[in-house]
Amino acid sequence: MAKKREMRSFEEYLDERLIDKEKVLEYLEAACMGENPKVFILALEDVLRAQKKYRETIDHTELTQEDGSMSPSIDNQSLQPFYASKEK
Repeated sequence: MAKKREMRSFEEYLDERLIDKEKVLEYLEAACMGENPKVFILALEDVLRAQKKYRETIDHTELTQEDGSMSPSIDNQSLQPFYASKEK
């Protein structure tokens, strides 16, 4: 019997893509092409939401790594957010 694929929301799909600088730039450029400035504002909100979720994931991973409660599945070096990593 074939496995059922788990469905994700469009927001989850979009959030995964909007942590990449190139994808963010493409997304915002596409939003600017329309005549309605509200489209750009909504796109910018999408980017900010995705970046916040990404940062929270990284922060959580760093916290759990520090207390030894779990080994992280995210490699901070290989996943670079759109903005610079926080200074130490």
